[in-house]
Amino acid sequence: MNEGVAIKRISSKSKASYRNSHWDLVDAYTENEKILESLDEEELPKEMQNMSPQEQTEYIEEKSQKRSEIVKQIKELSDQRDKYVAEKRKNNTDNMLDQAIIKAVKKQAIARKFEF
Repeated sequence: MNEGVAIKRISSKSKASYRNSHWDLVDAYTENEKILESLDEEELPKEMQNMSPQEQTEYIEEKSQKRSEIVKQIKELSDQRDKYVAEKRKNNTDNMLDQAIIKAVKKQAIARKFEF
């Protein structure tokens, strides 16, 4: 996966609309705090299987807090990147896809004796 695609993927996963409560326990807990009561011990991650219900809740809330901090950092960095890319695009219009297509078409047209 190239770097630009990876960055877009990370950015999209940091959005509030990105939820995976069907396989992510932190997301499931965010949607339903009673989810831990309905899970069998084997369904929990290994590190949570021997925890008391209170410890499980604290563990999930800690993970949720860490995730929130990471998401905040991703949003800040994504905003900075978007501003940087927009600024570079303003200053370098020759290296844009539309300009590359126009140049290629003109080159082919000139080779076939078209005039502009």
